[in-house]
Amino acid sequence: MATPSDIPLRQVTLSEWSMDEVHKALADRPLLLQIKRTSVLDDAQEKRIIVFVHGLNSGATAWLPFLTEAFPERELQAFDFALFNYQTSVVSRLIPFQRLPRVEAWAEVLASAIQMTLVDQERYDSYVLVGHSMGGLVCKLAFRHLHEVDMAAAMRLHSLFTYGTPNHGSDRVTALSTLFSPDLAFLRAFSESLANLQVFWNSRISPFPGAPGNKLTVHERAIISIKDYWVAPQSGINSLPEKFVLKIASSHSQLIKPAGPRDTRLAWFMAQLQAIERQSECSLVEIRDGPGAADFVAAAEGNEDAAHEFIDKLFNQALFVLDIGSADGTATGDMFSLYYSSTVVRGPDGQVADRIPGPANLLTAIQVKERVSYCKLKTFAYKRAFEGLTHALDEMEQRGVEALDEDQIDTVVLSLFGRLARKIPRSEADAAEALKTMNSVIPAERSAARDKALRELLAASHDFLEKSPRSVLAEGVAYDVAWYTFQLGQYEEAEDLFERFRAKYPFSVSREGADDYIKEIPYRIRLRDSGNAPESQLELAKRLLKKEGNLEETVSLAFDAYCREPALLDRTTGLLRYLITIEYVFSQTLGMELGADPKKTFADWMTRYLADMEWRQQKQAAIEAKAPDRAKLLLQLLDASSADWKDGVPPKQ
Repeated sequence: MATPSDIPLRQVTLSEWSMDEVHKALADRPLLLQIKRTSVLDDAQEKRIIVFVHGLNSGATAWLPFLTEAFPERELQAFDFALFNYQTSVVSRLIPFQRLPRVEAWAEVLASAIQMTLVDQERYDSYVLVGHSMGGLVCKLAFRHLHEVDMAAAMRLHSLFTYGTPNHGSDRVTALSTLFSPDLAFLRAFSESLANLQVFWNSRISPFPGAPGNKLTVHERAIISIKDYWVAPQSGINSLPEKFVLKIASSHSQLIKPAGPRDTRLAWFMAQLQAIERQSECSLVEIRDGPGAADFVAAAEGNEDAAHEFIDKLFNQALFVLDIGSADGTATGDMFSLYYSSTVVRGPDGQVADRIPGPANLLTAIQVKERVSYCKLKTFAYKRAFEGLTHALDEMEQRGVEALDEDQIDTVVLSLFGRLARKIPRSEADAAEALKTMNSVIPAERSAARDKALRELLAASHDFLEKSPRSVLAEGVAYDVAWYTFQLGQYEEAEDLFERFRAKYPFSVSREGADDYIKEIPYRIRLRDSGNAPESQLELAKRLLKKEGNLEETVSLAFDAYCREPALLDRTTGLLRYLITIEYVFSQTLGMELGADPKKTFADWMTRYLADMEWRQQKQAAIEAKAPDRAKLLLQLLDASSADWKDGVPPKQ
């Protein structure tokens, strides 16, 4: 019996639709026949394909009447087509030397074709599976296999359509006929294989987004015939709600033979594809109660108070209105990403490797009506937004617009946020929220417990990226993965992760943070490899000060380096001397309250320290009394800081 690894995945690709060319290609019995569009889509558009899978005792040619009508249709111009041409027979056991693979094995081959050819090699962003009869079960088994071995490929499934598929098996398959073919044994009503598939599908899969029980959403639709001799209607419907099922009156084989483009067998298929698309893709049509014209102008001119007021109105007052097409599958609490355009990522060969939605503003639905969703702003891609605002205002100035009225502001604000919106699957949003909850309880102080919590969070974050690599939330999680790795002291790995983050998300608002860590990591590595040498401590402290990093760690490193190697005081910057004086002389030793303005406190104290000799001696005596073990070091530090102050050196880098 052949296994999936024994079956060569022979494939043929056609660059145009021609019935003669398709017949000619299928005559060589390839397992996968791709039919690509001759028109080249814009790079920013998603690359999609529909895979058709035939049923029992049939072949890929069974789909040709359907494809003949479907391929020219305008609604399908964004899709390439493919035929999975596996072998099946109702009498294979009666033919000498013929031992065809079981249905489950063919399903694994289809899964491999999706995983290695369509996703990895051809770089399709999403795929649609369409199965006739037993072909629908092959599709479901293939998806189950991908769910187990490659969740990223499974998540690219756009939708699943079944035509006359016996989900519960067929009552027409007798016990005697199962002796003739393993395919018939598979299709026997409530066979063990079908029962196992049903358990998986009913417990793990839902046709509705955001279903309870952490189920994965598969947009499944069924076309059945009330006159089907081979498949009972209820077996074809399975547990789908009525609105996801089309019932017609035809023979089993005629289910996939539309009489024309308006035939319901094709027209309903295209309409459902568009309806599914609208469940995830929608558009911003209006922003109510948001910032007005004066707010925009003041914020664009750089007024800090105006900018804060502008942000406050966006988060606490503005209501974002999305056209979601239908309320089906959308609920209060659902999240949407509002973005500008996709960022095209190319591989070393120059081919498009991925399309990442640009900087996204996240919205949360607070009310859902028949066609629209009212949302509040959750996160704001401020950098990209203000770049858009400045550009819009410059364009208006060039056109001679001297003052903005409210109508013009409506146009500006929509361009500010982008008009495209994509619903974030509830499973992704819930998983990301769970990561935030885990992060919120990580101990602040370095300890074994903190490292353990970080490792658990790192594992959960990797799991999120493996399951949802194309999620709009993956950008933040990918950055966090690099940061957690850095916090665990795995610097070489963290450096690689930050580099990969920069390459994949070139326009991310977190790119500057990644750049800073990439520059900092060599200092960390030198400190570790030197055994925490004082010189390396001081160099890292200077680096942290330059990037305005962790001030507590910066001061601690610089002071420890000075205590261990006093000669390093001359190589310490004026700002570092100021900071460690404030912390270790003023606060810790003399117990001074620095107040709201530490710099003024420092200036007043130093002025008196230099001018009043008696007062100066009192302070020196106090230092010697309170910190006798390191009084000499503290007094040298104080002398250096007072010299800085006397020479007019301000506390700057």
